[in-house]
Amino acid sequence: MFIRLTLSLATAVACTVLTATAQNRDLRAEKLVLDDNNGNAITIQTPTGPITGGTLTIPDPAGAGQFLISTPSGGTQSVSGHLLPGTDNLYDLGSGTFRWRHLFLSGNLQLGSGLRITEPGGTDYTEFVAQAQANNITYTLPAVNGTAGQVLQIASIPAPTLTAATLEWAAAASSGWNLTGNAGTTAGTNFVGTTDDEPFEIHVDEAGTATEGRRRVMRFEPNATSPNIIGGFNGNSVTAGVVGATLAGGGANGFLNTITDDYGVVGGGQNNRAGDNAGTTSDQRYATVGGGRDNTASNSYSTVSGGNANTASESYSTVSGGVTNTASENYSTVGGGANNTASGSTSTVGGGELNTASQIYSTVGGGRSNTAAGDYSAIPGGRGLTLSAARSFGFLGGNTGSNDMTITDANVAVFGNTNLWLANNNNAPSELRFFEAYNTAGAFPSGTNYTAFKAQTQANDITYTLPAANGTDGQVLRLATGATATAGTLEWATASGLTLPFSNTTSSASTLFDITNSGAGQASNFNISGAKTASTTTMVVDNDATNTTTNAINKTVLSVASSGDFSGAGGGSTTATGVDINMTGTGGDVNKGMTIAVAGSDAIGLQMSSGRLVYSVASIAHPNGAAFTAPNNAAIIKVTDGGSDGSRSDLTLSTTGVIEGQVVWVYNGDVDDNVRVQSTPTRILNSGATDRDLWPFIYIDGAWRPLR
Repeated sequence: MFIRLTLSLATAVACTVLTATAQNRDLRAEKLVLDDNNGNAITIQTPTGPITGGTLTIPDPAGAGQFLISTPSGGTQSVSGHLLPGTDNLYDLGSGTFRWRHLFLSGNLQLGSGLRITEPGGTDYTEFVAQAQANNITYTLPAVNGTAGQVLQIASIPAPTLTAATLEWAAAASSGWNLTGNAGTTAGTNFVGTTDDEPFEIHVDEAGTATEGRRRVMRFEPNATSPNIIGGFNGNSVTAGVVGATLAGGGANGFLNTITDDYGVVGGGQNNRAGDNAGTTSDQRYATVGGGRDNTASNSYSTVSGGNANTASESYSTVSGGVTNTASENYSTVGGGANNTASGSTSTVGGGELNTASQIYSTVGGGRSNTAAGDYSAIPGGRGLTLSAARSFGFLGGNTGSNDMTITDANVAVFGNTNLWLANNNNAPSELRFFEAYNTAGAFPSGTNYTAFKAQTQANDITYTLPAANGTDGQVLRLATGATATAGTLEWATASGLTLPFSNTTSSASTLFDITNSGAGQASNFNISGAKTASTTTMVVDNDATNTTTNAINKTVLSVASSGDFSGAGGGSTTATGVDINMTGTGGDVNKGMTIAVAGSDAIGLQMSSGRLVYSVASIAHPNGAAFTAPNNAAIIKVTDGGSDGSRSDLTLSTTGVIEGQVVWVYNGDVDDNVRVQSTPTRILNSGATDRDLWPFIYIDGAWRPLR
């Protein structure tokens, strides 16, 4: 109960006796009257002498009132003796609204509980409280004020005792960690942390909002196996019982990173999880999420490196990045991309979008909407290809999404909507090789033979189109009508429909084709018969029994038989070697049209003499002088028609396979006959007994042209 004292002082007098009754009593002109405002008053009168060692006791007649002792402004009330409450531990000196301003003591201040110091103008306070002690302790405050950063410590002089110590300001001792760092520390001996089995945390802006990136930013949790480290947002967590977890950082309010199984790792990002968050904390160990957002590595040794919404859900599965990718079987891998799935054991999707590798060891390298659904099948890229059988390989190009392709056969390599190039840049044409059957494991080809196709040096790109239908026994593959320099359609045809080329690319005479006769002493004749106006010409091989001369043996003779201009098939030759073409005829001025094919730069000598066209060496004996050899081993064509004087022979030089800038010489080897060369322009080679034309022709811009 509070005692409110009202003290009215008229004139300062020396008090010798203080008494109080229930009525006012005016002892003299100087008096002190105490009134409780309830009709009760206390009159204090001065005695004849001072009171020494006495006690001023002011009762509370009503039992609930308060007495206020007041003095005139600037006045002072003096009490000689002890000022005690009427009951122990019941009354206060002052109140929350009526406080003493200063308390001056020349002795000790003894407090039964604590010393509270209230903030200025407020209600909060700081309190000093003594704990249980074995002795009374007196601390003597420093004699002078300290400086910033100093701490209050017990001084060495005077020496502290069990009951007394002098305090002084001093720099922080080396046993603490300074804001500017420490020197002379020993790793392992000096550390920041705890010495008991409690977590250690690092906080920043502890007064900040808990839903922001403030307060706890790092937590170290001890356990009996391996400590857990939790960084980043204060809501990131490691499931109770987990050991060896490392959660490096990241996370945000509503997007927490978590580790639910032993030795899991989350490097950062948001809303990532390492572990399956089910069963025990040790059933899906060693899962790792590097970062990104909404990623989950939920099985033992599974890994998601980053990206968004990726899942590695089986042991040793891996998703390197991308978005919404899934590796859902043991050892499966998705490198990146979007919406890809590796669902077969040891399957791989490298990247791209909407690709699936769904069987063991299947692979999709990239592209879009590809599916490797057969064991060991592989698709490097492209779009819209499905391999549904084992050990197949394929690529589909030229697909915009409307012409997907599915291959159901095993052990095939498929290239759809694309061309296959065997390129080179080492000046060696690549080959398409077909190997013979072989059944031994290990090194290959190991002596295995093959048939190969390769391109030679060409003046143009050439495309061959295969026949539309299969051929019959004995037919040969030939170019159909309409072939150009860059394209040709192949067809199957019987041998009778062939046009045989007369061309030699060697530097000496050779046999272009050889028909060997099994009968001793018999020549092999290759007969061309039929009227020249006929739509077809029949070509037969005929054994001419009359050609029994020694020089005719082992020769192949092409005989031209026709009505009108030509008569007779002719026989063997006793002077010619190599291949004879018998063109003896009875007509006078006959145009014997011959097409001579000249290929390459090697010499080819063609001589029409006595009705025969003979391959020979690249030189002639000109009537005007010594033998003539063409420069640079150019071909020489000697034309002799064997007919009556005044006749003319037409010579057409083929343009097929000819090299730009190639030169050929044409020699009129007949007396009094002319040779008309079908060049651009046409050139007539005249002849005489001692002066016969020898003319060079050059192939330029797709045509043979005379050089002079």
